[in-house]
Amino acid sequence: MGVRVKIRLRNKKSGKVIKTSALLNSGYESKAPEVTLPRKVADILGFSPLPENAKIITVRTSGGLVSEIFVPNAAELELLDENDNVLRKITVDVSISDLENEILISDSGIDALNIEVISFSKGLWRLRGETKIRHSASPETW
Repeated sequence: MGVRVKIRLRNKKSGKVIKTSALLNSGYESKAPEVTLPRKVADILGFSPLPENAKIITVRTSGGLVSEIFVPNAAELELLDENDNVLRKITVDVSISDLENEILISDSGIDALNIEVISFSKGLWRLRGETKIRHSASPETW
């Protein structure tokens, strides 16, 4: 099943916002909190034309090496509860992918949001230090 969370993303430069779901991907390793956006989502958020600080990077995925566009400190990510209240807010680097079809949150992003996965297969998670168990959000593909 995987664990998905409700989020709100805001492009820090354009101010454009989207509310959606994102998949927690513990195998997506990053030094700082990062999200991967499908190209369509990046376009909705106003990452076209690309910011001056964008660069092409090569990343290792389970399917092999892939080139993506990387924009440091590009967005604000809000973790939302079932009523759209903000649980946590962080700044994230953005990677734009032509291959992904949903938003991914990296291991550093998961940690920065203080998320503990209870069960990947059942889609259960909670905030570190809390007892309330939450259920995975519905997937959205782009």
